[in-house]
Amino acid sequence: MAKKKIIIPVILGAAAVAAALFFGIRAASTANSPDAGSVYLNSVLELREQGNNDGSITRFLGVVQAQDTWKLAKDSEKSVSEIYVSEGDTVQEGSLLLKYDVSKAEQDLAAAQIELERMDSELANYNTSLANLQSSYNNAQNQEERDKYSLEIQDMQLQIQEKQLDRQSKVLSMDTLQDTINNSQVTSPIAGVVKSLDTSDSSSTESSEDDNSLIVIMKTGDYQVKASVDEMTIGQVMEGASMIIVSRADSTQRWTGTVSKIDTENTDTSGSNDLYDSGLTSSTNYPFYIQLDSSEGLLLGQHVYVETDQGQMEESEAEELWLSSEYLQDITEEKAWVWAESDNGTLEKRDVTLGDYNEELDKYEILSGLTDEDYIAIPSDDGEEEEYSEETEALHDY
Repeated sequence: MAKKKIIIPVILGAAAVAAALFFGIRAASTANSPDAGSVYLNSVLELREQGNNDGSITRFLGVVQAQDTWKLAKDSEKSVSEIYVSEGDTVQEGSLLLKYDVSKAEQDLAAAQIELERMDSELANYNTSLANLQSSYNNAQNQEERDKYSLEIQDMQLQIQEKQLDRQSKVLSMDTLQDTINNSQVTSPIAGVVKSLDTSDSSSTESSEDDNSLIVIMKTGDYQVKASVDEMTIGQVMEGASMIIVSRADSTQRWTGTVSKIDTENTDTSGSNDLYDSGLTSSTNYPFYIQLDSSEGLLLGQHVYVETDQGQMEESEAEELWLSSEYLQDITEEKAWVWAESDNGTLEKRDVTLGDYNEELDKYEILSGLTDEDYIAIPSDDGEEEEYSEETEALHDY
């Protein structure tokens, strides 16, 4: 949430600071302040965008990525001879990516062909011998000769069968070699962008970001958003839940989508990815993915905010502004006032007109008195006007 800091003569009370933290306001330590105390101002635009919710919508950091990727795994038995693309290149379906070195396969195939021809010659000789033995058996004059030729015939038939099995095995190995040669050129099966290319030795002990892939291509056209949720807030994200994606550059640019997967197996034990997390403790993060209803206007690799959909888009489109009673002073049935930043950068009392009241959330609808360009503060406990003197110097701290 965008904030501004205005220096005031006294330090805010502990209760006010606690309330400010509850509403996502982070006060800097007095050691970092140029004066004795400070108060942060909330953007009315962002308060309006929060809509009529519980005031604690959690934002996660996300990145736009390809919905599908194609990976070519490294093969320790193959070496690359030529590469036709570089990281970041755009490729089309059928684009030539690389070529394997198949010189050894070609040599092995040539040697196997010679061996196959030798086997065929031996089989021809065996078959000739078998025919001669069969003829001798038929012309035998007595049973003793027939028994002798019968044993020789059986032995020759066994040798022929063994040689035929050897030949079949040789043919299969030659087919494998031929497939290796035929598939020496690798083309892209999808249109996309070359995300990574790693032709280093696959036996290297260094781990690869892309699971030891030789090449990774991200498919263009179909985007998804990848974010992560920590163990403390994972209950706020569920598969099938509606999500809102917000541009970091322009909060008015928004997209919608649905959580397609929460990956609880591939965890990250770094700090929390909750935008408002204090960062004081480490936490396990779980990646989750959002399938977009539309990706028009999004860029591959763009960083975005991700929120659970609690109706804030509908409220924002209706231009309704709901404020917690913490912001309001001297509340009557239709009127109240708030501390707002004046044109000269100091704080002033600003009258507002009230509409409906949400008792459950303790929030009032603001009908008039504030614009999206305004910044407002949660007052201290006693709300004394002199604490927010109009003579104090204002500092803006984003």
